[in-house]
Amino acid sequence: MGSMDHEHEFSLARQKLFLAAYRLTGSVSDAEDVLQDTYIRWLKLELDQVNSSEAMLMTIVSRLCIDHLRAQQRKRESYAGIWLPEALNTQTLVPSAEEKASADETLSMGFLVLLEKLNSVERAVYVLREVFDYSYTSLAEVVERSEGNCRKIFQRASSKINHDGVGSIIQHPTSFEQQKELLTQFVVTCSNGDLAALEALFTKDITLWSDGGDHVKTAPNIIHGATSVARFLMGVIDQTTKDADVTLVEINGSLAITIAVHGQLFGAVSFDYSESQIATVRLLLNTEKLGDLLPTE
Repeated sequence: MGSMDHEHEFSLARQKLFLAAYRLTGSVSDAEDVLQDTYIRWLKLELDQVNSSEAMLMTIVSRLCIDHLRAQQRKRESYAGIWLPEALNTQTLVPSAEEKASADETLSMGFLVLLEKLNSVERAVYVLREVFDYSYTSLAEVVERSEGNCRKIFQRASSKINHDGVGSIIQHPTSFEQQKELLTQFVVTCSNGDLAALEALFTKDITLWSDGGDHVKTAPNIIHGATSVARFLMGVIDQTTKDADVTLVEINGSLAITIAVHGQLFGAVSFDYSESQIATVRLLLNTEKLGDLLPTE
């Protein structure tokens, strides 16, 4: 078999590989880098000695992501303020039937933030089993540990994710129509500067996470409570001018908002919901993490 066969097998699995790498790294750009390195290694393999192309490719991706996470650990720990994942434009993705059911939850900002509690091997084991339904036998081959050890790793990861109930992923409203209605109210209320009406859209225990990286000064810690979150958002609106262009887009599997000022993408806002209210706001102002939202030429 030649390079054309390698290319064909890789292209068949590419989207699944990318989404796995994105979940494991929390970064669109890093996931693309992992896929490039994966393809280089893939070309060196003899396909007639590979039992399953997809399984082998997933193994290469997973191991590269583990190495990447280890290398990035110190950078993550010294990150300025709150770290949020890079925004992923999911509007153009076409998940396979097996991925469709879990795609929204396991690509969400909330899920990816929870994964930051895990070390590199725990994250790989948890994602591969929870999202891709890997057996412990398959996990053992990927992370090069025993099956028994993989069971313990998965149990430990699950415990970290679910500690104090934080790990339960808040469900999106049952339809995009409900999300759209709620976010339309959010945008109108913010534009009108109606603090009380904005608070009414929030759960009492709402939290706001804001990531500006090294470039944008923002809240260094999580903000708690409807009043505090509403006041902070009103302050952000005043700073960005009321002439900002606001657009509803699909980010990480649910409806979100992008903000452009004078034609330049300024930030993105994603949400978690609890019934008919907003339970979490994630404000992504680090423009280095918005690359996947920029229009393609």
